[in-house]
Amino acid sequence: MKIQLFIITFFILSTLSAQEKKIIYIASGKSMTEKEYDIFKINFKEKSEKEFKGGQLKETIKDSISGNAIYKLVTLSFTYSSNTVTEEFINSYIGKKFPLFEFETMESTNLSLKDLEGKPTLINLWFVGCAPCMRELPALEDLKLKYKDKVNFIAITFNNKDLVERLLKIKSFNYTHIVNAQQFLNNIGVNSYPKNIFLDKNGIVRNIKTEISYKKLIENNKEILKYDTTEYEGILNNLL
Repeated sequence: MKIQLFIITFFILSTLSAQEKKIIYIASGKSMTEKEYDIFKINFKEKSEKEFKGGQLKETIKDSISGNAIYKLVTLSFTYSSNTVTEEFINSYIGKKFPLFEFETMESTNLSLKDLEGKPTLINLWFVGCAPCMRELPALEDLKLKYKDKVNFIAITFNNKDLVERLLKIKSFNYTHIVNAQQFLNNIGVNSYPKNIFLDKNGIVRNIKTEISYKKLIENNKEILKYDTTEYEGILNNLL
């Protein structure tokens, strides 16, 4: 009888303990209750639907438990579907004007889409810690050295200025750098990196590519990556 009473009591206490755990949603760096998150998600969806016609909301939630709280880490993004394949919304800009923007570069100069008109533009979307982004830096540098001032070379990241400056001390990446651009990248629907976007002289998106293709070779018993920029050069040559 005592054992049965102990088991029942333990079960009740365990149930109550579980019930007492607070559920906290974390999205865009903000902590919210379930009601607050529902409102946040509705606002995000409505805003995205106005800016990106025909898109769909994608919600990813990862749970973690700490003390008496259950944390739900939320990632919201907006994608569109082509047939049965879900693609990033950024791809819908091909053939259209790249979204208007105005940024302050790391060199403390203002840069807008209008400033790029008159030349083709290669925009690299990247971030520190992205292995494919880091791998292709030498190939991106080769393109800059080849075309020099004939083409605008822009790099956009959500990383902060301090982190990018530290990277540039050990890596050669001589593009015009725009940092702290998380909101802009969210707005244009980028979910994976790197992205290389080609604009014509009028700011129209003509092509979007992922990492520059490469082959793995063995030289002096070491594996090296041999990048092939032929495709990229062909795109830029057609835009000049």
